[in-house]
Amino acid sequence: MIRTTAYPNSQPLSGADLYTDGGEYFYAPSESGLPAAIAAGDIGDGGFAREVAAAIYAVNGNLATAREEMAIAALDPGVKTSGQSGLNEAQIRARRLASKAPLPTLPLGAAAQKASTDNLIWENSIDALSAGAGDPQVRVGVLRLLSTLAEITVADTTTGGQPTLALTATAPALPANYRESLTIGADTGIPILFAGGAPGHTPDVTITYQVSRVTLSDIAAGRL
Repeated sequence: MIRTTAYPNSQPLSGADLYTDGGEYFYAPSESGLPAAIAAGDIGDGGFAREVAAAIYAVNGNLATAREEMAIAALDPGVKTSGQSGLNEAQIRARRLASKAPLPTLPLGAAAQKASTDNLIWENSIDALSAGAGDPQVRVGVLRLLSTLAEITVADTTTGGQPTLALTATAPALPANYRESLTIGADTGIPILFAGGAPGHTPDVTITYQVSRVTLSDIAAGRL
């Protein structure tokens, strides 16, 4: 996955993410740097594999269980999260992937736990769609999970002449006056475009994705 992140009034930043079917993750600033990244070793913590597994389970599994699995998928095994601390974990992971600016935290209250869980499910589902890009089962599972979030809308769109789906998250899963939208291929589930910012304003961040299916041995050998 070639990922290009852009902010207003600044030059775009590119990066190359390589996810394997076995759950390994490698990163380099450009595709040409991936052979060295592979030689240096997997820098993932297993979180992407757990997120993909949670999405696939959600296809036919119990939705309440699937929600719980996706909410904690990014955490180390055995680590639990709840309430406000869970929201902070999701924000840290989101910034690691997209370099977003820090977001204001949600107010405390009776609904904080659910809002935090919804936030985790949204952020981890984005991860799952990236790590499982092109796997229709992952897309189905993610969409089924997102159907449990009242803050999420799914709209049929067209991007570059191809049918797409725009997945949009708002408060309380995200802070007030802030929303995130991920556009994916309607037939493949492949991420195409991410945007985050205040509604009605120029996005604070946009990310475009170029996804291709490769073999680890080819990339390691420099056959890009």
